[in-house]
Amino acid sequence: MPQAKYFGEKRNNNQPRWLVLHHSWTDGPVKAADAARAFDRYHTQEKGWDAIGYHFVIGVDGSLALGRHPGTNGAHAKGFNTRSLGLCLVGNLDQRVPPHEQMSTLGDLVRRLMGEHDIPASHVIGHRETYLLNRGLTLDQIDSLSPAELLSRGAGKSCPGWNFNLMRFRNRLASDPGNEALDIVEAEATLAGRDEPSIPPRAMPAEASHPPRMTAEPPEWWV
Repeated sequence: MPQAKYFGEKRNNNQPRWLVLHHSWTDGPVKAADAARAFDRYHTQEKGWDAIGYHFVIGVDGSLALGRHPGTNGAHAKGFNTRSLGLCLVGNLDQRVPPHEQMSTLGDLVRRLMGEHDIPASHVIGHRETYLLNRGLTLDQIDSLSPAELLSRGAGKSCPGWNFNLMRFRNRLASDPGNEALDIVEAEATLAGRDEPSIPPRAMPAEASHPPRMTAEPPEWWV
């Protein structure tokens, strides 16, 4: 069960029409509550934000933590913050496939939020896709691109990780919203005809990883 209280107060009239998926790119089996507190400290103390940028955090073990209030605009995806909910999967999904427990919680949460906010499966997207949607590309066009092509066209992040096949996840949600097999995720970077992308290491807040991947300041695109 998630902790009973959101971070921060409801401040805006967020109108969720999209669900945006992220991964934290942290090492180690971090629980959702611990990760949410670490993200909140970083976002408030280093970024100066009112609260954690995400609305929900899902741990490697399948635990769920609340982030900022769903009625408050997010701080997780430029161009979508006033019309979406941000869901962050704890872990580095560039290097591993999300485990069953984590995907089971994600599937349950996504289905519930889709029902509560009348969000179609086509509006369940990854942060990496928001960059190109903001530039006018369609999801069909984005789905046809390799990770390397996504990066070359301006995708600033891999979220929710190259090992998360967003197209397959959306198709399963659309074809069978009650399907319990959403935990099966192919490694997108290894699909036929797709090249492994080259991504620079990402700096992390020390309290959010085991151990931090780098000791430099987090880059500006870390949210």
